[in-house]
Amino acid sequence: MGQSGKFTIYDEVVGKSDPNAVTVRMAALRELDVDGNQIGTTGPVKHSISSFATQDFTIEEPELVSLGGVSATKIAFHSPLSTIGKLMVDTYVLEESGLVGPPGEEWDGVKGDVKWSIRLYDWTFCGCKTGGGPNAATETAEYIDIDIEISGKDGAPQKTGGNLKQFELGGGINLELSDQVQVDGAWVSMPAGFPSMSMKGGTTVFTFRFPRFVTEAVYDPLITSGAASTPTPAPTPVPTPVPATAPTPAPAPAPTPAPTPAPTAAPTLTPTPAPTP
Repeated sequence: MGQSGKFTIYDEVVGKSDPNAVTVRMAALRELDVDGNQIGTTGPVKHSISSFATQDFTIEEPELVSLGGVSATKIAFHSPLSTIGKLMVDTYVLEESGLVGPPGEEWDGVKGDVKWSIRLYDWTFCGCKTGGGPNAATETAEYIDIDIEISGKDGAPQKTGGNLKQFELGGGINLELSDQVQVDGAWVSMPAGFPSMSMKGGTTVFTFRFPRFVTEAVYDPLITSGAASTPTPAPTPVPTPVPATAPTPAPAPAPTPAPTPAPTAAPTLTPTPAPTP
């Protein structure tokens, strides 16, 4: 990740030239009030980041961990966001198959799938009466929105049928989303309509809305190869041909012997007596 808030997921065997690689880029972050209006945009301490391009991320060494009982290799990236808080991105490459994800929305992960999480912590929300401009005391943050650009082989992700939380990224790679976020250790639903997907400047952007928290808020989607949900079709059996039985030739009828012609009897000569002289 380094500087820019971007990371790429690809097949280790194929390498970085993998045509099915998926790119994830942190695009923007902002605080909002209870009505969804952006706040903290003025003053020396701004409660928003319009671009992560210059944001420095520290990359931790890979480590083998247990993800709800499923073995995975974890790589963490983290960065301070001005003086308002910290952001950490944890990526988990599954080393075996198993259920992963929020309660009630678990996914059937398979070896090689990548589960990743976004964690916000050590946060000072707008409304602290320090910094943030003249309205810092009256502008009170209730949410944090994070915009993330995600693209794969086919460019813009496509919804899978009627599933509003599953997207095809191309090359058999899918993105699985959840509408739950863990706030201070408890799972809660995001506000209605989130996560959302939109197009901004020709780029597909997913927006995740985090409710206000005290300690931390965590969100964790999954990028899967699709192997768990796409069964390999069984080969169609080829019927064994039944050998054709050679027909038994009908016996040739015995020739009817030609009738033996009855011998023609030679005529019996009856002597005519000579006349008496």
